[in-house]
Amino acid sequence: MIKISEEIKQKVRNQIESVASILGIKDIDSLIDRICSSDEKFPYDSDKIFKSIIDAYFGSNSVKDLVYLDLGAGYGLNMLHGLLKGYNVYGVEPSPNSFKVRYAVAVDLMKENGVKCQTY
Repeated sequence: MIKISEEIKQKVRNQIESVASILGIKDIDSLIDRICSSDEKFPYDSDKIFKSIIDAYFGSNSVKDLVYLDLGAGYGLNMLHGLLKGYNVYGVEPSPNSFKVRYAVAVDLMKENGVKCQTY
């Protein structure tokens, strides 16, 4: 289970509130709860179809040797779940409008959960 501090949740809330009206988001609290949920998010462990495809193609014994790329990593929650379970995960967030805020939150989450964050 990952740790998400109230400070990080507030950073996410501030960003969501800044674009909520533009995107037509009406239930900000529900969205924040889903984004900041500590529920399993890494696809190999949470998506049965993804898991079965990976296992069939690569074999279930080698999944931790694979490199996973999280495109559209957002706040880094999927990536964090994978890293904490020992997977090779890299995240890319291509959205220039929210990159700085999302990147800062992702770095804070990594630190908060004891994961060394390498940046490029």
